[in-house]
Amino acid sequence: MSETIHGHAVGNRNFSIDFLRFFAATIVVLYHYTIASPELHYGLDGLAFQYPVLESYLRYGYLGNDLFFIISGLVIFNSTKSATFTGFWYGRFSRLYPTYWICLGLTSILLLLVGTWSERGISFSIFLFNLTMLQKMVGVQDIDQVYWTLAYEMVFYFWVSLAILFGRRDYIISILCLLTLIALSAYFWPLNSLIH
Repeated sequence: MSETIHGHAVGNRNFSIDFLRFFAATIVVLYHYTIASPELHYGLDGLAFQYPVLESYLRYGYLGNDLFFIISGLVIFNSTKSATFTGFWYGRFSRLYPTYWICLGLTSILLLLVGTWSERGISFSIFLFNLTMLQKMVGVQDIDQVYWTLAYEMVFYFWVSLAILFGRRDYIISILCLLTLIALSAYFWPLNSLIH
């Protein structure tokens, strides 16, 4: 247990990481409500505000997602030191799914109330698929696009949990390097450009 104040860690918390999470969340929210396309706002007029003076800065708010991925990688790696396979998944499930289900439910209710549920092609089966958080992997549309990062995190958790299951925590660094290379390759050489 750490009691360091100047090192920004008290107990098991690292306040530098907490600050980075808060910063990343703030710039993503500002990006969505100033720069992001209007279709993200459920067809409601007036939710996308205009701040021309800030646009040159806020247009980079999407990078908060990348910062979240970096933080997640660090935090997950540190959490594997004494984790078991079931303990790891219980921790991930209890952190993500209850909040996700509440937010997805509230979004769905909002879409029903404003009458854009059917306009967006949403059905009850699509809602049920969205509850899994893995809808994109089976070609089902998102009810709310802002949750797109969660499916990527689940894939990352899957690979890390396999390393935990087989007692090879040292493989996690190799897995991270491999996933980074795959992501970079997909960015610079998209699959559709190789096919055409």
